[in-house]
Amino acid sequence: PRRGTVSIHGAENGLVDVKTVDAMRSQMAYAGLPYLAIEIPGYGHQDCLIGRHAARDVFPHIAANL
Repeated sequence: PRRGTVSIHGAENGLVDVKTVDAMRSQMAYAGLPYLAIEIPGYGHQDCLIGRHAARDVFPHIAANL
């Protein structure tokens, strides 16, 4: 969403369980705030920012929501 929260997670994240997205989605809905979760297949925790193909696979999602 252009005026909400966008959460981008690597599906192979070994640091933060991707299931936390469900809790965040629930809390944001309860607060009446827009929330969009994007899961990037094959990416780990930091890969979404500094991964070899982050510019191709992740950055377009970020740019679309700025």
